[in-house]
Amino acid sequence: MDSKTYYEIWNRVERAAFIPDKKNVVKWLTAYNSFFNRIAGKPNLKWLEKKNGKFRHSLNYEPLNLQWQYEISRDFSGFSFRISHMDQTLLFEYSNREYCEFDYLSEHCDNRTKNINNQDLTEVIRQKIVHPAIHLHLTKDDELHEIRLGIATKNPFVFLYQFAFQMIAEKDGEDTRIRRYNKSPRKKKEIDRLADLIGKEIENGRISPGKLLAG
Repeated sequence: MDSKTYYEIWNRVERAAFIPDKKNVVKWLTAYNSFFNRIAGKPNLKWLEKKNGKFRHSLNYEPLNLQWQYEISRDFSGFSFRISHMDQTLLFEYSNREYCEFDYLSEHCDNRTKNINNQDLTEVIRQKIVHPAIHLHLTKDDELHEIRLGIATKNPFVFLYQFAFQMIAEKDGEDTRIRRYNKSPRKKKEIDRLADLIGKEIENGRISPGKLLAG
């Protein structure tokens, strides 16, 4: 698979799964909250806020003592993610006031790619979600080093899903530990589920949040 095919497949995946209709954004984010809660293993009792043309929400991941907040403009013109762990804070932002290469790529990408085989589809999803080429780590700690946050995106819904996926942990006795993909049955099961769903639904337009975030 060459880079052109890779991007064309990902562009179709992103349009089907991670660009909800504006009327369904609240539904998508509400389903995401439940999805993240299942991964975290504990209910998050805070409600999604809608204020000043933005969606805001805060979530916790207690196994790693990690807190994070996101803020997304209703017109998708910008977003920010603030991730706090111990004594450090990471802030990731996007604004459409400046151009980026994705503006060009999305406008000139051929959306007519047909006959996507399951192997290529799974590989593209794995590369974008499991181990993005451009990513950052929270710390050098062995466990946290297995968290790879992909930052080559202007799409907040891709970032949200990828962040939640990175938090999938395995039971280790009484503890939970984040493990590398090839040593994590839960991560592999989620990628297989996602690829299978997208493979079946990609020709039907946007995938409903309830199906997408049912893992």
